[in-house]
Amino acid sequence: MSKPLVSIIIPNYNKAPYIREAIESALNQTYKNIEVIVVDDGSTDQSREIIKSFGKRIKAYFLPHKNANVARNFGFKKSKGKYIQFLDSDDILLPEKIEKQVELLEKTGADMALSGFKYLIHIGEKNILKGPVYIEDRYARDLLLLFTEGSLWYPPFTPLYRRELVEASGGWNESLELTQDLHFDFQIASLEPYVENVKLIGGLYRRYKGKKEGREWRLKWNICADATLEYLYSIVQKKRPELTKYLAKYFLIRARGWYEFDKDKYVEKMKILFKRFPTYKPREFPVFYILSRLFGYKIADAILYRLRKVKHVFRPEI
Repeated sequence: MSKPLVSIIIPNYNKAPYIREAIESALNQTYKNIEVIVVDDGSTDQSREIIKSFGKRIKAYFLPHKNANVARNFGFKKSKGKYIQFLDSDDILLPEKIEKQVELLEKTGADMALSGFKYLIHIGEKNILKGPVYIEDRYARDLLLLFTEGSLWYPPFTPLYRRELVEASGGWNESLELTQDLHFDFQIASLEPYVENVKLIGGLYRRYKGKKEGREWRLKWNICADATLEYLYSIVQKKRPELTKYLAKYFLIRARGWYEFDKDKYVEKMKILFKRFPTYKPREFPVFYILSRLFGYKIADAILYRLRKVKHVFRPEI
């Protein structure tokens, strides 16, 4: 029997230092029946030249700049694979990932397969590997439990999807410029798919320690993250209301994210938190919990905000 086609979809925007390594990691899979689709989202650096240098080994498309989700959806529409692999242009697939996940999906008939991963952390000129991180089977087979009780995230390259699952999800939300991967994960989880789990390090996820994003970016992040968390909340309330309690800590994080931008919105978000979770005690954040018990949450965050500012002055690399 012929092996099923796998489509590896790589969106790119101004990732010239990393895009070559990402494409090569896709082409160097031990599983050979693949198509690599690279969708450039209007890059202004050297990305286009690097992408074009791969010639007919890949399918390359060049779009005007919009956002990564537009590029992902475009790549999916152009794809023909039975299975779909998304790969960000600064991440890396390890050689056996596709092969092992296809074997499992073909054997079990699952809708998607997860894998483990490692972090590739950039600190100045140094690159440090951290991990491995494996997803527990009980979480892998229950994504809503994973995103509530367990963790809120795994790298976008971790899953290999059956095509029909991506179609059923409605695709990536093109209105979001940030937190796109989380929103897509929650769309997938809302379908309650049958998920299998490969105990294999599937790839390397880049992190940039010490990188300080600008105020405009952080404000945009707050807006997108709020919308994404509200989306998850609506799904959990509808499908698994018993899991809603686990979301309290994330709503606290989101509320506190507004402190430096808009104190009124911060207070508004905290009131929503207490209304939804009246018995919640934020013991996951011990310093905030102690200070808020002594002085109230507004003074607690005022103290912690000033301490963070001092910390960045004396240790700017953090």
